Amino acid sequence: MEPHFRSEARRIFRRELFNMKEEGYLPSDVVDEVAKAHVHYHQDLLAEDRKREAARVAERKQQIPIQNPQTVKAAAPVQRPPVPIKPKRILTSEQIRERNISWLLNIGVIFLLIGGLFVATSNWETMTPVMKSSSIALVSLLFYGFAYLSVKVLKIEKTAFAFIVLGSLFLPIYVLSLGWFGLLGPYLSVNGEGRYLLGFSGSILPACAYAFFASKLKSRLFVWFTFIATSVGTGFLLAALDMPIDYFYLGIMAYNAVIIFLFFKVRGREPFRLFAKEFPVFIQANLVISTLLLLFFFDNQLVYSFNLLLTAVIYLSMMYVSGRKEYHFIFSAMLVYGAYQLIENSFLESGSAIFYALLAFGFVLVPKALKGNLLLERAFRLTSAAISVLAFLYITIEGISLRSGEPSFILVIAYLIIAGNFLYLTHAEKERLFPYLSALFLGTAVHEAIALFSKHVYPLSQQTAIFTAGLMVFFLIGFMRANRTIAPLKNPSRDLGLATMLLAVVLTQGVQNWFELGIMLAILAAAALAVTFAEKRFTLQKMAVWAVPVSLGLSVLAFGQEAGLIWPVIWEKYSHPVYFSTGGVLLLALTALWRKRGSMELTGSFFYTGQLFYTLGLLLSAIGECDPVIVRPVLVFGALAVYWLLYRTHRLNAVAFLLSAVSLGFYYSIMSSASNLMHLSGFAKTILIPGGAAFLLLLALGFKRRDGLLFQSFAWTGHTVLPAALMLVWAAYPDWCIYSLAVAVAIYGVSSSIAKEDWKEIVFMYAAFTSGYLSLSKGFELAWSEITAVYAFPVTSLMVLIVWFALKGNLKKWAAYYFTAFSMLGIAFLTFTYPFTMFPYAVTILYAAGTLVFLHKMKWDLLGIVPISFVIFATMEYLTGARFTKEAALALYGTLGLIHLFTGKFVYRQLAKLTSQIENSIIDWYTIASLFFFGSMYAFNDSSIWFAPLPGLLLSFAIWLQRDRVGTKAGFFLPIGAGAFLLQPYYEVIGHLDIPSLFEMEAVVLPFVALVIFLRKSLKGRYTNLTGKLQWAVLVFTALVLIQDGLQSNTIYDALLLGTLSLISMLAGMFLRIKSYFFTGAGVLLLNLFLQTRPFWGNLPWWGYLLAVGSLLIGIASYNEWKKTNQGEGKEPLGTRFKRKLEVWLKDWH
Repeated sequence: MEPHFRSEARRIFRRELFNMKEEGYLPSDVVDEVAKAHVHYHQDLLAEDRKREAARVAERKQQIPIQNPQTVKAAAPVQRPPVPIKPKRILTSEQIRERNISWLLNIGVIFLLIGGLFVATSNWETMTPVMKSSSIALVSLLFYGFAYLSVKVLKIEKTAFAFIVLGSLFLPIYVLSLGWFGLLGPYLSVNGEGRYLLGFSGSILPACAYAFFASKLKSRLFVWFTFIATSVGTGFLLAALDMPIDYFYLGIMAYNAVIIFLFFKVRGREPFRLFAKEFPVFIQANLVISTLLLLFFFDNQLVYSFNLLLTAVIYLSMMYVSGRKEYHFIFSAMLVYGAYQLIENSFLESGSAIFYALLAFGFVLVPKALKGNLLLERAFRLTSAAISVLAFLYITIEGISLRSGEPSFILVIAYLIIAGNFLYLTHAEKERLFPYLSALFLGTAVHEAIALFSKHVYPLSQQTAIFTAGLMVFFLIGFMRANRTIAPLKNPSRDLGLATMLLAVVLTQGVQNWFELGIMLAILAAAALAVTFAEKRFTLQKMAVWAVPVSLGLSVLAFGQEAGLIWPVIWEKYSHPVYFSTGGVLLLALTALWRKRGSMELTGSFFYTGQLFYTLGLLLSAIGECDPVIVRPVLVFGALAVYWLLYRTHRLNAVAFLLSAVSLGFYYSIMSSASNLMHLSGFAKTILIPGGAAFLLLLALGFKRRDGLLFQSFAWTGHTVLPAALMLVWAAYPDWCIYSLAVAVAIYGVSSSIAKEDWKEIVFMYAAFTSGYLSLSKGFELAWSEITAVYAFPVTSLMVLIVWFALKGNLKKWAAYYFTAFSMLGIAFLTFTYPFTMFPYAVTILYAAGTLVFLHKMKWDLLGIVPISFVIFATMEYLTGARFTKEAALALYGTLGLIHLFTGKFVYRQLAKLTSQIENSIIDWYTIASLFFFGSMYAFNDSSIWFAPLPGLLLSFAIWLQRDRVGTKAGFFLPIGAGAFLLQPYYEVIGHLDIPSLFEMEAVVLPFVALVIFLRKSLKGRYTNLTGKLQWAVLVFTALVLIQDGLQSNTIYDALLLGTLSLISMLAGMFLRIKSYFFTGAGVLLLNLFLQTRPFWGNLPWWGYLLAVGSLLIGIASYNEWKKTNQGEGKEPLGTRFKRKLEVWLKDWH
């Protein structure tokens, strides 16, 4: 049974009982007796429920010790009745029609109102006060007039109601305007002594009208208007009597009592039934209205607080009488706010922190004080928790802002009260959050007490106080043998204590107090060690296992920082690398201790954490924070021992690679020490830098038969380091790197020959090719100049091609891949050579031609776009640098374009063929390049009328030439595209001709009409729907352009020419029965007439348009209502007959 079942049943019974009384089924005295009897009956039922609940709890406690948790079955889910889904309202066609008419009428009225207001208020400053108030009254009467028209003539009830509401809202504005403009004399003006009587009149007079409309229209809205206006009028009347605040409040309460008395007297009468139905809800809202009136007329915070507290008590009573649980929120808000006003505005302010804490604790006592109802006991507990959190935040912020963070004994008491409140809620609610909040506030109280100790006894830093508070909560509560009351705080105290100590550690690190930080970290390691042995929670215990070595290692680091500050030589010579490495060695040494004690978890955590610390020290030593001559090599040598120990423990591939990397680091650390002790020449460094890779490869050969894992790791590391070393030598010592590169070619060649796997052979072969190119490039650079180094690309490609002929099998195919990619890269470098003269241009053309021949041989035609693109770029670059005339450039581009055009037509029978097999797919990049060459001719075109159309003609010819190289569907459109492209040379030609301005725009746009006609004739009846829409678009666009041109020139000749063209289009459309020509011509003809008569209608003011549109909308709404009447009589509308005849006439038109 749910806790609120009895109260819900009682509420339903009382509602039905009073409904029977209101309907006249039962007299009042019988209802009162039955209600009293049911109260006693309800109390007895609640007492029986409490007894049964107590017996059930006792029985459950007896069964708990013998119950096996594994045998408990899950409770069956509660079957709740499905929530009915409210069906979506579907409007009928008649309702939609009425709604549309209402919108038209409303918009029309708004337009009329805006226009009328502008006309009326354009001279507002010159109007007298009587005229201004009369204008407001006229607006109200206007809305009432529209309402009468809507209900009597148009029969639209909803619109009429809206206008009545708008007119009614202007009534109090009208009354107040009389006082604002002083029309009732200085006494009843807004600033006069009778201003409250003015407010009374402005409320009561509209209230009478609202009551009339409420009875007439049966509207709940006007009932509420009446109630609110009456209450506000009563407030103004009491304020007019100039009463003190207590008498004013008494008058408001007397008013509430009177209206409640009248409610009981007249609620059964028919004229007042609608008012009586809304009164119970209004009388509750009237409490808020009364409070607002009190605030409006008086400003007394203390009285305001008592009023809020009294209102809260009233809502509490209503909640327990009516059983409506939503009143709980209003009661809580008003009680808290009232208490705040009372405390802050009285002598209680000095101890406000304690009273706020007690206020939160008092919420849990409300259900205890009001026995007999279990409705909201849990809600009050949760509210108490929320208020406690808010109280904590408020008193903490207040303590920081008002007391400048000074500790206070009152805050200690307040925090202890809040902690006790949450401790009580922990036992009452069994929520997981409450014990943590209790422990948190208890820790806050301890911290406040330590702050008092620090202020008056012995000074402590802020972070030390925080750490001490967390330590005390952690050990005294988290590990102390506690009684049943404090037992729930054990685990939360451990968690929050550790979190607090960790926060103090972070703060101490921020202020860089290294000695305190080291002590804190050591204590934190001890606390984590205690958690490791005492904690039962799996996750926290596992985290503590790793927290112990981490905290201990960081403690060593902090002490090292402190030592570095005391003795600067330690900081200069050793610094962080030695600190981390020392911590790592200490942790690795303690690993033996834990292994001896048999704690495998701590053994593993100390071992891996020590490895991590030593790794960090090693990485920091590489940056250069320690002595590079002795300390760094010693650290790297120690790392060999550390990682060898790790490799012996696990024998993982990653550890083997790590060991090889450390070996390489040891080699370079020795090399760095040698360079610091003696001078090394450039040649020596060129040999020593790649020597690291050779050193690893030699070690790999040593491990080949002893340890296969180390052999693989050292070999791969050596081959990985070798390219980086070669690049470093290339950048740092360019004059000596040719020897290293030549040796690299031999190394990679040998590696490729002895490799057993295909991919290794390919990688080493590619590395040999690349090293060979670099050697040739450096040779060209040293022998001639840096500019000639780019010619190493074609030479290398030739050598790779020779090797390709010699290879067989899989390597031959991969060599072809390398040749293709490398050649394309070489063409790119040649293309961007500077200066790009005839020789590099010729080499680029030959290089690209050879690459294209190879691609055709390999059937990789799709890749032909790359060399062809570079040929285009090379041509552009060559023409940019060469001093060619425009005619020569046009000839070169045209020649190259024709060569590519006919080459593509000769090589490929189709323009493109794409299949699932890429070697059988082709795309004619030559033809595409020819189009680019023809298009590039525009950049060199001049003003000559003979050369101007040449690029367009060549492009059109190229498009027409592809008609047989595409499919039948696409080939059908290519001649059309070629013909359409002829417009471009046409415009080039007319651009060089001197055309009269009258015919200039026509010469520009009319060819589009001819193009559409050509298109429709060429398609021969195909795609008629699409071409018809296109024809409409072209005609409309042409007409708009010609209209705009005529408006710019604004001459009679343009009007005559536009009219002539429109008439021709209209006649052609009529004789040829084409709708687009007919309607376009007719529309342009009418628009031309409209624009020519613009001086007659263009000077109409904007408000005239508003009046016209508003009248039109109202007329349309009226016409629709009249149309509805005629349709009911069976008559066909005139518009329908005209539409039917027009459809018959245009039926056979295209």
